[in-house]
Parts: sequence; C-alpha cells; structure tokens
Amino acid sequence: MVSESKIEVIEQNPWDPVSCPFCGFVCFPGDDNAEDWSFDAATCVCDHTLFVATDHGFEYRSSEFNRLAGLPDNGEPDPDLPENNVHGYDGYTSALKIPGAIKIASYAPAPSFSGVYYGFAPGADRQ
Repeated sequence: MVSESKIEVIEQNPWDPVSCPFCGFVCFPGDDNAEDWSFDAATCVCDHTLFVATDHGFEYRSSEFNRLAGLPDNGEPDPDLPENNVHGYDGYTSALKIPGAIKIASYAPAPSFSGVYYGFAPGADRQ
C-alpha cells in the first residue's frame, strides 16, 4: 500500500463495456457484444491494467500490482488474501492505496449480486 488515498472506485452496470480510463482499451465489450467473449489476459488487458478479479479470485494480476499490493509474483492467480480480510476480493481491492489507480466494479443484479473488478493505473508498462 503506497499512498494515503484509497483506489478510486467507479460502479457500473454489469452489461456495460469496460474500457481503460487511461487509454480507452476495451477490456470487456459489454453483454450485447459478449456472446463468444471470455476473459483472456492476452487480449483483455492493456498496459494500465493492474488486476481483474471476481468474487471468486483474481483472473489477472500484473507484476506491478503484485509489487504495489505486497503479493507474491509467482504466477499463481490467487494468492491468499490477508487473514483479517472479511470483505473478499471486492473489499480487498477497494481498500488498496495505489496512487492514481481506478477500479471499475460491475455488480450483477439479484439474486447473484456477484461482481467483476477491473483495476487500472497510469504509468509505466505493466507485465
């Protein structure tokens, strides 16, 4: 955790497209265009993408994100979250203190209320 301010969180409808707020890259085309879409880090992340997570774990974490969040950079998709984390991946990523970072959170309506969380930050290339 690097800064005093938490990551900025923007909530949006789950069927809306998700684009990087820094370069405009489309990470998710939106439900109307997603018939054959599935997450693939090779085609769904840009240089600003820090992470993509669901309520079940991380789909993608950049090396920069691992460094900033103090997580292992060992290629494993899901590190154990801190023991005192009672708010899951949504709460964990919302509490991160990464300068200039933005999280886009998409929540499905009832009954599932499940979420997908995209984290972005300006700056150097991410790997």
